[in-house]
Amino acid sequence: MSAKKIRNTVFGEYSKKILLLGIGMLCFLLSVIYQSRAGYVRLAVNNYFSLMLFFVIAILNAFNIYEYVHACSGGRKNFSFCDLIEFFAYTFFSCGFFNVVLFPLSGIGFMEIVVMLMYLLGSTFAQGMRTKKVRFTGASPARTLIFGFVLFILKLFVFYLVDENIYNQFAEGNNTLRYVVFGLSIFAALSIVRHVSKIGKANLEIEATKSSGKKFDAKNFFLAGCKAVGSAVKKTVTFVLSIFSGWVGIVILVVAGLLIFGIGIFAFDKFFNDIMKVVEPLLKKLLSTGEYLVNPGMLYTAAQFSALMIFTGFVFWLNKSCEANIENRCEEILENYVLNGKDFSSCDRLDLKERAVKEICGEKNELKKIALVSDRDEMEKFVKALPAPLDSEK
Repeated sequence: MSAKKIRNTVFGEYSKKILLLGIGMLCFLLSVIYQSRAGYVRLAVNNYFSLMLFFVIAILNAFNIYEYVHACSGGRKNFSFCDLIEFFAYTFFSCGFFNVVLFPLSGIGFMEIVVMLMYLLGSTFAQGMRTKKVRFTGASPARTLIFGFVLFILKLFVFYLVDENIYNQFAEGNNTLRYVVFGLSIFAALSIVRHVSKIGKANLEIEATKSSGKKFDAKNFFLAGCKAVGSAVKKTVTFVLSIFSGWVGIVILVVAGLLIFGIGIFAFDKFFNDIMKVVEPLLKKLLSTGEYLVNPGMLYTAAQFSALMIFTGFVFWLNKSCEANIENRCEEILENYVLNGKDFSSCDRLDLKERAVKEICGEKNELKKIALVSDRDEMEKFVKALPAPLDSEK
């Protein structure tokens, strides 16, 4: 290839990536634009912590997209400045998308960010693979798009039907619901204690085994202690009842019972209030929607939906491009390497190539599809396993 052609090719690649970066930045800007009450057009970028969190998950998503795109095209070689522009473009696209579909940074918004981090990290590690050409496939942006649409519908549903704080709206002043929350909190606390005690018991057994050579049975030790305490209480009650008899004893028992019942109610009420003093502020924070942080208006709504449509169009274009790259890569390997072997010299190579391309490109498992177009040996095995054409069977 001449120097002029190489220069034109490189320039063409740079121009495409810069155009992609421009569209990605437009998607991001549309996701943060709004109109103030005074009528001025503003950008919602004053909350730096929120913006930083959105960019963190956007970088993770951009990494997945970048690796997926290059895995579909046969694997990347050396990271260049052109690749850096491409990565920045994917980051701005992703940040714009998450700004639209996720709640603002509130209780629910923070929980959504944690869930999205877990989802993206899970995609990153779950999609890992090793072949001769591709070490990692990233994750298809279509999956993130579908997941984001689900979150966006949830956001619209909550904003339309619920006030800024879900707990204040439904639980404040509702004693029944507060008792339910109290019960769930106690259950959660007991579950945590149970799991911690299991760990502690295991450690005690290990230490006891190391020191004495005998296994320490924490359960029997606890039961023995309870039996000893119960026996002491029983003896005390029997002694008290032996002192009082007749109507005097009955009156004393009734008064004592009422006192114990009253003290129990008082103790429970105090315990309930003490627990709820800790739980309720936390739930109020976690169940805040951040609806008041949004600047409603025609410009904001139009800009948000425009950003969402841009990202959707970008994902569809990217998927089509990746499918075309896989198909081209598949045809190239089949024509230049696999079907040139002696094992296929007596076959109708054109028919075999068409059937192999159709089968590979129609594969639903993305990992398997990318692995096939990145490994000649695997593709050769796949072609050999194809059923014979109908004509030859006849």
